[in-house]
Amino acid sequence: MIKFALIGCGQFGRNYITTINGIGNVEMVALCSRSDESLEKARGLCHGNPIITKHWDKALLNADAVIIATPPDTHRYACWSAIEKDKHFICEKPFVLRDNDSTSILERLGSKRLSCVVDYIHLWNSHYISAKAAFSQGPVEIASIGGGHGPVREKYNALWDYGSHDIAMCLDFLGYYPMKISCSRSKETRSRKNTYAIDLKFSDGSSAAIRCSNELKEKVRDFWVIPHSGDKRQSFHISNSSAEQPLRTMLKQFIRSIETDTPMNNLRLANDVTNVLERCEKLL
Repeated sequence: MIKFALIGCGQFGRNYITTINGIGNVEMVALCSRSDESLEKARGLCHGNPIITKHWDKALLNADAVIIATPPDTHRYACWSAIEKDKHFICEKPFVLRDNDSTSILERLGSKRLSCVVDYIHLWNSHYISAKAAFSQGPVEIASIGGGHGPVREKYNALWDYGSHDIAMCLDFLGYYPMKISCSRSKETRSRKNTYAIDLKFSDGSSAAIRCSNELKEKVRDFWVIPHSGDKRQSFHISNSSAEQPLRTMLKQFIRSIETDTPMNNLRLANDVTNVLERCEKLL
């Protein structure tokens, strides 16, 4: 039985509870939040009788793994705490808001055999997985758009909120870091509602045109991969889908990695995504 603790019991955190409820050999043993209301809502979803606390350290005591679903400015400390206590962890995106923070987490992890995953949820979309498996080498053009009508975050913008997913998919699909990055926004002011245009160039001739926005009329997630060869059989379109299926897929892989002692780790990808996002921010 794999025992989980959940830090952060807002809507994203509660999605983990309902998904875990449908997976065998796993138990939610602790809930942690600063909000009494969120804790009560989360407890009502849990099977069993989890510990209820407002203190991270107490939540981690009897857990094998921790889900970090708190605001991103707390992720560095939460990840540090998990690593210090030898706990496997899943962290919501954005991973962190500074490249130095992601580097420090990698350094703290060192050679520890822990499963550490940042939940760029679309990497576990079945259409994305199939497209990546079917892809044959050669330069491609990627077109990606993600966004919706809001949300407006207090501490980070749509570049970090939606762009994290797009950049993660681009870097994961191609397997390496871009050699050139450009970024612009629709409004010159630092408005909380904005549309961002990110263009990435890669050493093999591949390119990615990314658009992310929190001022669209409705939620959108589209990811196109078009080979330079013009072979339409190699062209893939990955559209928005229910988050339940990819979240379940990711959780089952994560749990299996713990059971078999084969660590699952995408922190280097997360570090690269953070670095690209920080460079984009500096270009604005």
